[in-house]
Amino acid sequence: MAADSYFPLAMGNHWTYRSTFLISVNTFDETVVEERAIGGESYFIFDNFRLQTSVPFRTDGQTVATVAEGTRYTMYDFGAEIGAAWNVPDPPTTLMGRMTLVSRSDSVITPAGAFTGCFHFHHAFSGNAYYDEWFAPGVGLVRRISRLMSGLIESVLIDHQAAAEAGAGPAAVPPGFALHGIYPNPFNSSTVVCFSTPSRGTVSIQVHDCLGRRVAGLIEGSCSGGVHRIGWNPHGRPSGVYFIRMTAGRFAQTRKAVLLR
Repeated sequence: MAADSYFPLAMGNHWTYRSTFLISVNTFDETVVEERAIGGESYFIFDNFRLQTSVPFRTDGQTVATVAEGTRYTMYDFGAEIGAAWNVPDPPTTLMGRMTLVSRSDSVITPAGAFTGCFHFHHAFSGNAYYDEWFAPGVGLVRRISRLMSGLIESVLIDHQAAAEAGAGPAAVPPGFALHGIYPNPFNSSTVVCFSTPSRGTVSIQVHDCLGRRVAGLIEGSCSGGVHRIGWNPHGRPSGVYFIRMTAGRFAQTRKAVLLR
């Protein structure tokens, strides 16, 4: 199987997930935000992958490669036999784990639809920590179960958008406006807002409190086309729920951010 069918890489590609931890439900995005040369090879950079930032990936035939501390590893192998296993860290860290291909034919039902023919990988670490991940053809990651120190977290796909065919390169731009997500969220000091624009235009991103009062303006003016990130440091603001709203012409989208002091 060609890896780029199950792990599509292009600038602006993004996936939105609903994450459930105990009784807490949140949403987050994983977005391809940069193409970068590493060790003489071209890698696409995710702004947020497994809650890590600046995670690099490239597809090479049937495999997906990553880099951690300057070393290249095979992350996923879509040509492996069922039960095959190999060592790979949790990128971009060097925390080494054991990746196993569990299945190549699972069915996964998510709010974004039902997917068949999914590859199921299990990435196990010491201390009973692990990731179970399912990839659907033409879409990418559709489900992830994370067993971490904090507990069990299940994430399922609720929306995805392909900005271009895989390998289209840095000239590819998102096809529409989008407020992708906020990471980290919840946060206790600062957070990063990820958004995209299809072309140069006037964009406004404002922060409001739970009473609808404006508390900060992150962007107000012309912005070039592409995927962008901007930070928010709520100096002196109390803990609570805030709403980050992006508008551009007739487009409007709002996401919730939780500040925990």
